[in-house]
Amino acid sequence: MSIEIPAAPIPEGLKVTVDEGWVTLKGEVDWEYQRTAARDVVSQLMGVCGVTNEITLAPRVLPSDVKSRIKESLERSADSDANNPYPGVFILCLSSKTSGCTRD
Repeated sequence: MSIEIPAAPIPEGLKVTVDEGWVTLKGEVDWEYQRTAARDVVSQLMGVCGVTNEITLAPRVLPSDVKSRIKESLERSADSDANNPYPGVFILCLSSKTSGCTRD
């Protein structure tokens, strides 16, 4: 059986298989709307009984990037703590009229 997929915002590189009217979508996309659009378009085709959507979302952050971001954050926190004249004290400014906060 052959089906013709109409022009739609379906990302390239997806693998589509059909077995007795059941369509399986596989591949990877950047955004959830792409995953949903592919499913919606295919499910409306004549002869399609159902759709299994196995399309996954591409990771937005690389694991190596996570490590460096955590390290940089810890270093910033250590620098901030080292320069704080009141260790363990957090200063919260609630006034929008002042440009900075001071401790009395």
